[in-house]
Amino acid sequence: MGISAAALVLIVCGTASANAPSVSGYTTGENVTADPWAWTNESWTGNDKPFATARQSVERLFQSGVDAGPFISRYYGLAKANPSNALDQFRWAYATYMQWRIPHPIPGDNFPVLQALASATQPHCYDYDRIRLLIYGEAAEERGLAERLLSIDPKDVLVKTVYAAILSVSKQKQDDDKAVQIETSIVQSGQDSPRCYYVLGQIYAIVGYLQQDPSDYTQAIVAENRFLSLTPAYDWRCAAARHCIQVLQSRLEAEQ
Repeated sequence: MGISAAALVLIVCGTASANAPSVSGYTTGENVTADPWAWTNESWTGNDKPFATARQSVERLFQSGVDAGPFISRYYGLAKANPSNALDQFRWAYATYMQWRIPHPIPGDNFPVLQALASATQPHCYDYDRIRLLIYGEAAEERGLAERLLSIDPKDVLVKTVYAAILSVSKQKQDDDKAVQIETSIVQSGQDSPRCYYVLGQIYAIVGYLQQDPSDYTQAIVAENRFLSLTPAYDWRCAAARHCIQVLQSRLEAEQ
């Protein structure tokens, strides 16, 4: 089993990433003895339309700027009452994921959401596997799934960010370079700002650690400082970014 980007950030900076799960990997409720990553290779033979509709509804909710808390509570109630209903689990999971992406004082604990998604009756469709990737989204075992998702929607910024994180831990220089290129292009497009600077900083930190290149640490510090300049101080990632900067600065000073 490959190391995740979250685990490497912990090694390099002593702080977890924005998408880091509370455990390393997870086992589905429906296949406790099977390969826990088998779902990443499944064929999309199910009906995706209800999940695509639910996804669009949740995205419109967050785009409207209203308080999503009451909606998430209602979605959670439905998910808890109907644990085998994949659509109820999906709606709660997607809304929870979107909530984690905006400035927030408390980091998300995504393992309960992962368990809920894994334990429901699997719909075997694109949008369901996409949210599972986005919520866990840094394990090397998910690379093939990320590539399949991007083959359908090459402009999916959220999946591209996860894909970049996965590439960054492959220990292959061509993958490291591609990871930086992908996230840099997202930064330049402004599609996922300011969170993209946080992710870019993590990727540079990981690449610098794996390739033993101090210049990548410098780039990581620049990206994290940019993130801090654009983000409310109460967001939990700010403390993680500041800590990462301190650690990398210490590493750079030790190199001199």
